[in-house]
Amino acid sequence: GTLHARMPVFNLKNNIVAKTGTMHDLSALSGYAQTASGKQVIFSILINHVVGGIRQAKQLENSLVGEIVRNT
Repeated sequence: GTLHARMPVFNLKNNIVAKTGTMHDLSALSGYAQTASGKQVIFSILINHVVGGIRQAKQLENSLVGEIVRNT
């Protein structure tokens, strides 16, 4: 549901299993990712005191997970 809407670029069914969370000025994304090299990694991204809106924090989380999947 939420994860598919947030990261339509990735093949989430095969690469990422994660849980999202937001609250006021906090955004979080934690889960497992299958990397391009075939490794399975665990990640947890917590962004607190977001200035400028939660949307920017979610975009940063998406970018970080993309880097993890492509470059680990």
